[in-house]
Amino acid sequence: SSEIIRMLNSEFNEFAQYPDLDLYPDEMVDDIEAANDWIYPNINNGVYRCGFATSQQAYDRAIDDLTEAFDRVESILKKQRFIAG
Repeated sequence: SSEIIRMLNSEFNEFAQYPDLDLYPDEMVDDIEAANDWIYPNINNGVYRCGFATSQQAYDRAIDDLTEAFDRVESILKKQRFIAG
């Protein structure tokens, strides 16, 4: 999640080989958060929605959302190296 990235970005710098590496640069915050707005519910949580669906209809909705999100990721990564730019 984006919370983990923010934490890992600086909390362990004393142990990091590249402590100056910024995984959450100020100029990318809006793009990262915009990506997270659709990645988290459709991919991260989407996998759980599929696995714990209590009806075929719920599963179908979840797998459609997950598949569409994977297609979106693929489309983005065909054009650029990272999802957020």
